Amino acid sequence: MSNARGMSLHIGINVLDKKGYPLKPAIPDYPDGWDGYLESCEYDAEELCELAREQGFDAKLLLSQDATSENVRKEIRRAAKELKSGDIFYLTYAGHGGQVPDRSRDEKDDRLDETWCLHDRQFLDDELFALYSEFKPGVRILIMSDSCHSGTVSRGGPLRPKKRSRTARCMPPESVRPIYVARRKEYDRIQDETPQVKEDEVQASILLLAACQDEQEADGNAFHGFFTQAVLDTWDNGKFEGGYDDFFAAVQQELDRVGRSASKARAAAGETVDESEFQVPNRFRIGSKDATFDKQRPFEI
Repeated sequence: MSNARGMSLHIGINVLDKKGYPLKPAIPDYPDGWDGYLESCEYDAEELCELAREQGFDAKLLLSQDATSENVRKEIRRAAKELKSGDIFYLTYAGHGGQVPDRSRDEKDDRLDETWCLHDRQFLDDELFALYSEFKPGVRILIMSDSCHSGTVSRGGPLRPKKRSRTARCMPPESVRPIYVARRKEYDRIQDETPQVKEDEVQASILLLAACQDEQEADGNAFHGFFTQAVLDTWDNGKFEGGYDDFFAAVQQELDRVGRSASKARAAAGETVDESEFQVPNRFRIGSKDATFDKQRPFEI
């Protein structure tokens, strides 16, 4: 769009502050708290930030220790304050996904709130939704979340492994409840104090492209999350032509290809592989309807 402005924020978290993720009760694997170590989330954020800058975005990068709840909230609010109708905000997250009990009862399916595991604490999807409501009418928001349980939050291969892999971007199952219980009063307070924003109260047009469904795990390797790699390969240094519908379909096809390749390798190693476990990306729309958004070339200001 002529004269439109683009701002972007790219979050990549390889390590968490153990003090922010204590466990109650403590478990042997994490006696002093959980640091959530991952290898490639910062690489994801750095490459997507570079992509955004090449497209003309005013891009901000927050890595690990700098990716706190306060800094993330500040940067999103800065974009909400400065952007006007016709502008675009591009937000990416690479890191662990988590879940806490839903006190607001806005999650009709599993009664869980999906979260981003920021450096100091979990950031709830209710908090993100409330921030999105601060954007002006006519602003476009593009969100890419490469984390587990990311299907509607506004990393096993592309397979969900029977045994959680070292690179899976989600909390270890045995630690989800203890991490919540240790800071239960704070998380409950955040939910109680966060405005419950209805979808029709969000005036911006939001498109979420997520690494997987809410019930799934997402994964990666030492270089990238598989979803982020599929995005970069599909974009192909700007050679991609088409709108977001075609782009998402191509990303989905690439993830499926990687999943089938991984399944052959695992089968050759003697593992039993279920194709239903393939990591399936998700596309989700909220806020004001904008028929032209989906038709625009990806990352276009």
